[in-house]
Amino acid sequence: MVRIIAGGYIDYLAYQLVTGILKGEIENPVMFGIFAAIFAVAGTYFLVSSIMYLIKHKDDPTEGEVVEPSADDDMADLEEIVEETSAEEDSKEE
Repeated sequence: MVRIIAGGYIDYLAYQLVTGILKGEIENPVMFGIFAAIFAVAGTYFLVSSIMYLIKHKDDPTEGEVVEPSADDDMADLEEIVEETSAEEDSKEE
């Protein structure tokens, strides 16, 4: 959703640059024309890719779901770290 808003805003900036060029308010129209084209392409890319993603994943039931790790996973990770640390200490002593 944020990318859609950002893409729309970037396209709006490109539009403002083009209107400024056409009204003659910009001193360096070539440079600002290049920036307007880059903004237009980037903004349109953000809009289109985000909308396509939303359409593709609209029926995804896991969208936005946060999966919390269980205490068993944390304990297994802790045991693995302890084993690695003790193995490193044993190899240093030898």
